[in-house]
Amino acid sequence: MAAHAAGRAGAVVLMRALPYAGDAAQAKAPSLTRDTLTFDAVWAALIGTLALGLAAAVPPSGIPAFAGAFGALAVIVLELRRWLRQRLGGATGDTLGAAEQLGEAAVLLAFLATWPR
Repeated sequence: MAAHAAGRAGAVVLMRALPYAGDAAQAKAPSLTRDTLTFDAVWAALIGTLALGLAAAVPPSGIPAFAGAFGALAVIVLELRRWLRQRLGGATGDTLGAAEQLGEAAVLLAFLATWPR
């Protein structure tokens, strides 16, 4: 559940960091065409971080799992932001969905990589 929450938080942060790249009149989710508030992005990031922290508090996870998951998610969000701005000029609903899935997978892989053998 923590990976899912963190992945969603990454998508919300991207939603705030990028303009809508599609045709606003044809958008299936008109809310994406409006600016996401900074408060929403900060709140989502805090919830995602809290979820990662709670998951890392369960043995045998720990600080390495939290740091790895947080770092992996940050890299995904920052690189997607750069790439989407360069290629599309912003984000669409599909790219935000992909961001959520990539973020979730990165968090799960980070927890797996730090799992004690």
